[in-house]
Amino acid sequence: MNTVSGDATEEEARRLRHALLGQELRNFEEEHGAFSAGELAEAHERISAAFGRGSGGTRPERTSRDR
Repeated sequence: MNTVSGDATEEEARRLRHALLGQELRNFEEEHGAFSAGELAEAHERISAAFGRGSGGTRPERTSRDR
């Protein structure tokens, strides 16, 4: 049975994982250079496939906050 506090905890954990992954990607780019358009497209396809989404969707543009 889900609870409101359990759902909030899960959402906060998801946000934290997302933030940590973003920081790791920024650290990698600082050390190795920016990802190429091909690398980003491949990553998008692999992530979409892993979550059962088709490649026909669009992805949001990166903002200065994402970098």
